[in-house]
Amino acid sequence: MRARSLITPDEIWTTIRKPLSFPILVCHGNEWQVCYKARGKMPGGKIVTAWVYGRESIFFCEVGQERYVFDLPNPDEKPFFDNAFNHSIDEITPDGHRIRKLGGAHNVVAANAIYQVHKFNSSGIIRLSEGCRFMGRSDQED
Repeated sequence: MRARSLITPDEIWTTIRKPLSFPILVCHGNEWQVCYKARGKMPGGKIVTAWVYGRESIFFCEVGQERYVFDLPNPDEKPFFDNAFNHSIDEITPDGHRIRKLGGAHNVVAANAIYQVHKFNSSGIIRLSEGCRFMGRSDQED
């Protein structure tokens, strides 16, 4: 029995494009992706500026439809996350900038437990991350 892909070729719009921006961390809905801007045609002929990712320029969302956009760090500058742990729990501003470190752990289960405690006992916005991958944000959960 062959495994069947959950995504059909019609659902992924790909083209090789020249980037219009450096890589940027973009949130659309509840999904995060490292993207860059590119212009191209959507199915139906509409020309748009979109956030795309990967070597194949896979469509993520149109520019302006995203929820959050963060510049990724310049490797020559201060590290994006300077936590000694794989997973970090931070209090952040509404636009995602860290106010203070609350904790960290190498184990994701322990990190999630710390996150849950701070999420329910803090009036601020709490974020759980693994390196630069955001795993949870207290103001975006149902």
